[in-house]
Amino acid sequence: MRDHLELLLGVVLVTGPALGISPCSFDHGVALYRFCNLTQVPHIPPTMKILLLSFNSIRTITPTSFPFLEQLQLLELGTQFTPLTIEKEAFRNLPNLSILDLGRSQISFLHPDAFQGLPHLVELRLFYCGLSDTVLKGGYFRNLDSLAHLDLSKNQIGSLHLHPSFRELNALKSIDFSLNQVASVCERELKPLQGKVLSFFSLASNNLYSRISVDWSKCMNPFKNMVLDTLDVSDNGWAVDTMRNFSNAINGSEIFSLVLSHHIMGSGFGFHNLKDPDQSTFAGLARSSLIKLDLSHGFIFSLNVRLFETLTELKVLNLAHNKINKIVEGAFYGLDRLQVLNLSHNLLGELYNSNFNGLPRVAYVDLRKNHIGIIQDQTFKSLGSLKTLDLRDNALETIHIIPSIPTIYLGGNKLVKLSHISLVADIIHLAENRLENLADLYFLLQVPHLQILILNQNRLSSCSPSPAPAESLSLEQLFLGENMLQLAWETGFCWDVFKGLPHLQFLYLNNNHLSFLPPGVFSGLAALRELYLNFNRLTSLSPGDLPAQLEFLDVSWNQLLAPDPAVFASLRAVDLRHNQFICACELSAFISWLNHTNATLRGAPADRYCMFPEAFAGVPLDSISTDGCDEEKAFQALKWSLFISVTVMLTLVLVTSLGAAKFRGVCFMCYKRAQRLLFGVSPQRLELDRYKYDAYLCFSSKDFEWVQSALLVRLDTQYSDQNRFSLCFEERDFVPGENHVVNIQDAVWSSRKIVCLVSRHFLRDGWCLEAFSYAQSRCLADLRSALIVVVVGSLSQYQLMKHRPLQGFIQKQQYLRWPEDMQDVEWFLNKLSREILKKEKKQKRGSSIPLQTVATIS
Repeated sequence: MRDHLELLLGVVLVTGPALGISPCSFDHGVALYRFCNLTQVPHIPPTMKILLLSFNSIRTITPTSFPFLEQLQLLELGTQFTPLTIEKEAFRNLPNLSILDLGRSQISFLHPDAFQGLPHLVELRLFYCGLSDTVLKGGYFRNLDSLAHLDLSKNQIGSLHLHPSFRELNALKSIDFSLNQVASVCERELKPLQGKVLSFFSLASNNLYSRISVDWSKCMNPFKNMVLDTLDVSDNGWAVDTMRNFSNAINGSEIFSLVLSHHIMGSGFGFHNLKDPDQSTFAGLARSSLIKLDLSHGFIFSLNVRLFETLTELKVLNLAHNKINKIVEGAFYGLDRLQVLNLSHNLLGELYNSNFNGLPRVAYVDLRKNHIGIIQDQTFKSLGSLKTLDLRDNALETIHIIPSIPTIYLGGNKLVKLSHISLVADIIHLAENRLENLADLYFLLQVPHLQILILNQNRLSSCSPSPAPAESLSLEQLFLGENMLQLAWETGFCWDVFKGLPHLQFLYLNNNHLSFLPPGVFSGLAALRELYLNFNRLTSLSPGDLPAQLEFLDVSWNQLLAPDPAVFASLRAVDLRHNQFICACELSAFISWLNHTNATLRGAPADRYCMFPEAFAGVPLDSISTDGCDEEKAFQALKWSLFISVTVMLTLVLVTSLGAAKFRGVCFMCYKRAQRLLFGVSPQRLELDRYKYDAYLCFSSKDFEWVQSALLVRLDTQYSDQNRFSLCFEERDFVPGENHVVNIQDAVWSSRKIVCLVSRHFLRDGWCLEAFSYAQSRCLADLRSALIVVVVGSLSQYQLMKHRPLQGFIQKQQYLRWPEDMQDVEWFLNKLSREILKKEKKQKRGSSIPLQTVATIS
């Protein structure tokens, strides 16, 4: 019967389209007449099982309103837009009705015999109907032998004086009096219910016992001789004194679950006008066999010593959404059978070793949404039966001692690095932390018996040189979404992170900014069935990238351009939505696969569309024709051949150019040698005519050794007969004892060219700068450009300009620079020799001297 009722309840909530029925019609045993502007019950065939008439304007229900509907089981008449009148035996033509829903209809008149003739009625919904105490006192529910669920919530009932006929409702299981105006309830009022076993009894949100003074000696136990699975007295404004009086009054009544949420017990945070519960608050419940106690959504600040000592049968304790900041040592003494403890959404900041003493059988501790930042080492040691610890959404920055239990939730904290602790678990939840290094992942993969590891929404982005991958023979699900694995894998490390996971079945790598997959990164995943790569930046996939046995692949919201259909050939399902497909002939094979594959394609066809070219942007792939791509393929082959040919030619030219640039010194020497062999070219010497020397080398004496090895040995005739120039320099050709200025003047005027080797020593040598000035005077006097400047070393233009003798020359003339690469020396000496050999034309006075175009070598 219960399963049958649940099915009917489900049908009530479905809409017309879900039932396959048009509005204001009937079919398949269901008549759907919601929002049809009805003022009376329409004609209904006798085969109907469900009749839905809510959201109309039906005013009156009489015995003749319904035809004889023997099969009707559910009638919905709730939410009429006009007041509803229900006359005597209004439903007598519905003998097998199981559920009658009148909720949210304002009943202006209800006859005491309105429900007579319904022997099989199981559930009666009269919530929010404007009913008063009369409906309880007047015997309205007589003869409802099958009635199990009565909903009278949200009415105007002020007193629970039950008619004696309630004693005859032997099937009654649940009554809901919540959201009424019941100020108090005593033993005599509920006497007709004595001896019954109810699964649910609600007096929530009535301001019960909170606005009047109750003489409990006269009121006594309202639930005497009753057995209640769940008693809901929440949201009645109970403080500690009210709760103590109530628990003492119901002493001895069997209540397995007491719901007292939304209370005002406790001092709250920063207040002391209300008391926190103490040892006496719940003492009266000692004989109630209480198994579940809900004290959530209150203001309890401190859990005092032996607070629940008398509740020896308690298995579930809900203290969520209070202001608990302090757990006194011994607070849980007496709860030897407690299995579930919920302390979530409180103000706990620290956990101490003594906090959970007295809980030998607790299996689940919920500490979510506190402010826990530190935990003492032995805090959970006394919880020998602990199976699940939930510490999500706290402020933990590090963990040192975590018990070896099957399930650990640590998500939403501030963990930056995991200490290498001894840990055994089946499920570890570490999402929404601040873990950055993949070394923590390697560490977690070594946890014995681990089956599910959740690391979503961390900052995994770095990787030190990969440690040896640890084998996890039990891991089945790995969640790594919303990290930054791209940054870690770009370093070339940690590509083997999945190598030791032979039993992994589900892998989530979504939202990791991945633009590539490391070669063979999934090669060790022999059991992988589902792979999630959605919301990344992948542009291509190769058949070897994925495990052979993979069944489902999600690559939606990537940047795939022209996928190879061979990648998806073995898949049973694939999600390819919202990629950047290029609709050209290269995509024809993929489009053909889409049109003929047996694999399940997730999402609508419109979500697989062209991105390029612009003319096809947004066009679904299933609308693209591949006709004519054969000719295009032939043309593409021709273009490919031309491309290869041109590429080879360009490569040869590029290699030749690079080789010549790389070995230019050797090439130049070979060129000169070939020139001498072919043309018999011998070193050319100048006719001295009126000049004694071909060139005067002006340099600092500190540079002599370098000048000798770099220039004199290769150019001066006195060093070798193969050289061509008669050179003058101070160390050899200046007359000893002669005035130094006279020697400089003779050298300048006796040489065809003056070559100044400007180095750092040159710039600090006053005689060198003097010689440079005489050389410039010679140029002005002869109107010839006889001065050649060679800059040696790493002197910048700025450093040269700081010296006034050189400033004018540097601004108007070009100069040579000694090459830094030794293979360019031969070429440079050849260039310098040509400058010395060059004959300059004499310029007319008044005309400007043209700049020599001399290449600089750097």
